[in-house]
Amino acid sequence: MRTIVLSILLLLAPFSPIFSEEDSASDVEKANDSPKDFAIRFNADVPLMIVDIKSESKDMTYDSNAKWLFGISASYKNFGFSISKSGGNNDETEKYGKTKARDYQLYMFKKHIGVEVYFQKMKGFYMWNPDDYDYSAGDAETIRSDIKTRHIGTNVYYSFSDNFSLANVYDYQNPIEKCGGSFLLYLGFDITNISSDSGFIPEKARDDFDFAADVKTVNAVNFYAGIGYTYAVVFYDFFAAASVIFAGGPSFSQYDMSGSRPDHKKVYPVIHYNMKYTLGYNSNSFTAGFYAFWHSSEYGIKKCKIQIDSGKAGFFAGTRF
Repeated sequence: MRTIVLSILLLLAPFSPIFSEEDSASDVEKANDSPKDFAIRFNADVPLMIVDIKSESKDMTYDSNAKWLFGISASYKNFGFSISKSGGNNDETEKYGKTKARDYQLYMFKKHIGVEVYFQKMKGFYMWNPDDYDYSAGDAETIRSDIKTRHIGTNVYYSFSDNFSLANVYDYQNPIEKCGGSFLLYLGFDITNISSDSGFIPEKARDDFDFAADVKTVNAVNFYAGIGYTYAVVFYDFFAAASVIFAGGPSFSQYDMSGSRPDHKKVYPVIHYNMKYTLGYNSNSFTAGFYAFWHSSEYGIKKCKIQIDSGKAGFFAGTRF
């Protein structure tokens, strides 16, 4: 037996450098594929912000005129931040005015949990449906540089599946290893402020809105809880991901009124939708792709219901090191 073992060792001896080289190459490969702790990304996107004021069967819609949001995000391991600022206007400023926007976020993503804390501000809107109220685009009453929206809040996501990573799919921390999906538990909270200097309803439309015609500012503290589903498809380092969330909860709302009307405070139900789509490339050190994000919240009373649709669609590219 000893002779056989020695004979095998002698036969394998000439090949030992080859195995050694392969092991060495494998070690280098593993080192190159090891997780990177730092990441930086740049993005350019088209922002969306629509404020729809409804009263019975009537509605007045204000749209923003921001053309681009340019931003940068940086992260270390699971924690990061992003800053975005508007640049340019989408259409003729003589007809639609100018919009300024800011978006700041802190975030943390792990395999099963994701947390976002955000502050968003937008100033300057225009009336999207002026013909409904005998106005024309560009009339002074349709350009509302005085209307402002502010949102500060947080989103919390929890993934139930061990075969799905929120960190890799939505923060691109590592390459996505395989196709998979998960049901999501969602909790949200935000403080929303929508304000104007002269009320939201211009003179020619006041008779159609009654109560809403005297609303100058809306302050709301909203709580959400809901469920959703997310899924990612992977082909080598290319991927497509989507998530859809439905939520609801109470809205502690206050309407600041003009004239002799008293301010109005009440708790209303709020309905919230949240959707995100991403198509991109995510390797160990480089990531890039396209994304679209949209969420909508509706709350208030029948004679002054507020719906806010916001989101963005754009391109991102970054590196990990």
